[in-house]
Amino acid sequence: MNQQAFENVRDQIGACGIWCGSCAVGNGSLRMASQQYFEVLEGHGIEHWSPPELDYAAMSNGLSIVSDMATCPGCRQKGGRDDCPMRTCTEGRGLVDCTECHETEC
Repeated sequence: MNQQAFENVRDQIGACGIWCGSCAVGNGSLRMASQQYFEVLEGHGIEHWSPPELDYAAMSNGLSIVSDMATCPGCRQKGGRDDCPMRTCTEGRGLVDCTECHETEC
């Protein structure tokens, strides 16, 4: 876990009610794991002996993209998906998060 990323979200609860520090995007662990996985694959030359069914270039590109993703600052700091239905719903209802909602179906 990236300590700086964790500190950014440690006191936040998302609109969904999930603690941002437990989120792999919010706490930086997804980014860090992707970077490490990419380094291991590159360092061991997996490209040259991976199964033919594996599109190594696409996988490598995907890992690179995830490794470069910005760490989410959390909903309270305008992070997360712009089109998050839970954030839209809670904001529209004037709720802090989904735990305040008494609807039985979402």
